Amino acid sequence: MHARANPTLEGRLSPSKEGVGQETCGLHVRAELKLCIRLTETVTQFIRTHLPLACVVAEMLWCCSSPSAVFAQPTNPVLTTAAEVLALPAERAQQGVPVLVKGVVTAAERYWNGKFFVQDASGGVFVDHTGGPQPVPGDLVEVSGISHAGGFAPCISQTSLRQLGTAPLPQARQVSIERLTSGVEDGQRVEVTGIVRTVEVENALLAVDLMSGGSRLRVFAKIPPDLQDLQSLIGDRIRVRGTAAVSFNGLLRQMTTIRLFAPLLEDFVVEEAELSTPFKEPIVPLSSIAQYRKDHAPGKRVHVTGIVTLQRLGEDFFLQDATGGLRVRTRQAETLAVGDRVEAVGFPDFEHFLTVLMDATFCKISDTKVSVLLITFSTKDL
Repeated sequence: MHARANPTLEGRLSPSKEGVGQETCGLHVRAELKLCIRLTETVTQFIRTHLPLACVVAEMLWCCSSPSAVFAQPTNPVLTTAAEVLALPAERAQQGVPVLVKGVVTAAERYWNGKFFVQDASGGVFVDHTGGPQPVPGDLVEVSGISHAGGFAPCISQTSLRQLGTAPLPQARQVSIERLTSGVEDGQRVEVTGIVRTVEVENALLAVDLMSGGSRLRVFAKIPPDLQDLQSLIGDRIRVRGTAAVSFNGLLRQMTTIRLFAPLLEDFVVEEAELSTPFKEPIVPLSSIAQYRKDHAPGKRVHVTGIVTLQRLGEDFFLQDATGGLRVRTRQAETLAVGDRVEAVGFPDFEHFLTVLMDATFCKISDTKVSVLLITFSTKDL
C-alpha cells in the first residue's frame, strides 16, 4: 500500500523550497492576470469594431433561413400607370423596370415606324414600339415592356402590344403656354389657342407655326377637306387640342422645341378669322411700326412698302422708305434685286432692340428699278 502524502507534513520537509515556490507562483499569477487583461481589452475592441457587421451578417442569415421574409420584399414591382413611369428618375428608368399599362393611343403617325403616345387616367407617356404594328389614335391597347430613360422624359421600350378595342380620346386639358413650353406636359393631351404665323404641308399633314403668349410652337393637324388656300389661315386665331411632344437634344437630354399633334379634324378649330385682307390695309411708314397706334391690335399684320436695299434669299430682305429702314423676315423664295419696289405684310416684332417684320409675305409692285438713296456717315456714327 502506498501511504497518502500529508500535505502539511510535506510542506514542512523543505522550508526553503516552500518560499521559492510561493514566489514563483506569485509571478505566474501576475503574468496570467496581465494576459487576461490584454485579452479582455482585445475582445472588447473586436466587439466594438465588428458588432454592427455581425448583426448585419446575422440578419442576412436569418433572412436566408426565412422564406417568408424574402418573398415579403419584392424587387422591381410592375408599373401599371403612365404616371408611375414618368415619376421614375432617369437612372432608375434606365434599369428597365417592368411596365404593364392599359390606355388609349392619343398620337401616332404612319411615318413614326410603330411609335406612339398612350394615355390612361393618370397621364400620357411615349411608347417606343419601333418596328411593330402602327396603332392609330383611338385604339385601346395594353402595353407591356420595360422602362427607359428616354431622350427627355421616361418612356416604355421593348414592348409588346395587345389590341383591346377602341375608345374616345381623353379630354384635352387647357394649359398655359408657359407650362406647355416648359416641357412638363410632354406626352399629355392639352388645349391651347394662338395666332397662325405660317402654314405648309409636311408628311401629308397641315404644319402650322402657332404664336401664343410670345412663344412659338409647331402644330400638326389633319388637312380640312374644305380648305382651298393654306395661306388663308395666316393671322387666324385657332384653338387646337393635341398631344404635346418635346423635341430634344438626345445627348444632353435638353428640350429644344415643342410640337403638338392634333389627330382629329375637330381638334383644329378656327375661333376668329383675320378680319381683313392685310394688303388692303393702309400702308404704315417704316419708322411708325413700333410707335403708338391706337387702332393696332395684338397679333394683327401690318402693311408696308419700300425699296429693296438687300436680300438674303429664303431668310430676309431690307426695305427703305422716306422715313427709315426695316428688316423683313420671310420664307418666301422669290428673288428680289436692289431697287425693286415691293409691298409686304407681316407681324411686328423685335430682335436685338430693333423692329423687324416677322413671317412676312411680299409682292413686287413693278419691275422698274428705283435708285436707292445713299447716306454717308462715319464709323463714329455707327
